[in-house]
Amino acid sequence: NCYAIVKNIGKRQFTIRIQQDGKIIEEIAIQKGELRKVKLLKGYELYLDPNPEGIAKASVEYDKIED
Repeated sequence: NCYAIVKNIGKRQFTIRIQQDGKIIEEIAIQKGELRKVKLLKGYELYLDPNPEGIAKASVEYDKIED
């Protein structure tokens, strides 16, 4: 389990998608300059989907969840 810290460092919005076993758990739009912290549980997968123009820039860091 961890947190994914995703920052949009590009000029356009993009979407992040969290999935587990091929099933979409959540989709989140990330605006230009926005920083989002999302919880990823064991077995979750994080995908960064570009906007329709196919252009996206992101910075991603992971932070362990302390119990």
